Amino acid sequence: MSATFDQARQEFAATGYAVLRQAGDSVDDLMRLVNAVSTPRGGTFWPEIQMVHFEPGMAVGESVANSERRLLPHSDGSFEPSPPDMLFLQYVEPDLPGFGESRVVRAGDLATHLPRSTVEVLRRPEFHFVRCDDGRTALGRGPVLGIGDAPTIRFRHDEKYRIRADTAEGAAAVEELSDLVRQPSVQRPVALGRGDILWLDNRRNLHGRTALSGQATRTLRTAWGDERPLA
Repeated sequence: MSATFDQARQEFAATGYAVLRQAGDSVDDLMRLVNAVSTPRGGTFWPEIQMVHFEPGMAVGESVANSERRLLPHSDGSFEPSPPDMLFLQYVEPDLPGFGESRVVRAGDLATHLPRSTVEVLRRPEFHFVRCDDGRTALGRGPVLGIGDAPTIRFRHDEKYRIRADTAEGAAAVEELSDLVRQPSVQRPVALGRGDILWLDNRRNLHGRTALSGQATRTLRTAWGDERPLA
């Protein structure tokens, strides 16, 4: 790959996310990156590649990602028995300027903002991550915050998905984290245009976006991957 990729790889190692500018908007362009840095994978409810699409007037049902609404920062596949290590977001058609802007929240930033007592509770393996849809169920269990050299997180707690805890103390800690995740002070804006790809460590970061304009077509292509040694 190019020098641009080498720089992105360094940024990814340091922060857990990087943007490849003007990498292309085709499936081949996306999979070139996915295959270079990971082993592609699907999930209980998704194939390896998914389209996230909005256009004015379309019916979106319960989908937040395909709606105009703000998408709160979250982990992808939090309810999978093993969530994906990496997430790739390819901007095929961006929204109007200032709308649908990506936000990244780093696990390390959250851990430093939370009281130590809350962090300790969120490290307990008492949390349940569940999704039931179309007769299928995905179930994960474990801590919300991981213990290790690099802080990790597994989190989605919004109007569609709820994390369940075994104790009242655990439930209160999830709500405290949920309140913090919504704060602009912990969200890092990531400007993306047509053909840009956001490469994200799904274990070290949450991702979301601001509300859409509702006046333009917006299309993203997404993929999951699991870590393997970089070439």
